[in-house]
Amino acid sequence: MVSSRVDSKGRVCIPKEVKDALGIKEGGSVRWILLGSKIAGLMVESGVGEVEEEKILDFLVNLSSKKINRIGKPDYMPISKSDLWLSVQEDQ
Repeated sequence: MVSSRVDSKGRVCIPKEVKDALGIKEGGSVRWILLGSKIAGLMVESGVGEVEEEKILDFLVNLSSKKINRIGKPDYMPISKSDLWLSVQEDQ
């Protein structure tokens, strides 16, 4: 995972390996997509296939509000905190 710092003017430098992987060139546009209070997405605007880009954006924006419906029962057995602690101590 790569990271960047935000400067005093709120600017973020996109790391070279990210720019290369996404094909971001000087003067290019990127779109920030909020996916929740702590998650954001970044989309490179290519200007080609704008209809498809809008479909992707609609999906991503609505993703944070969708609930995952569980089906069936979990495939694990519940364990108490004290039993968990004891098993961790035994492994050491």
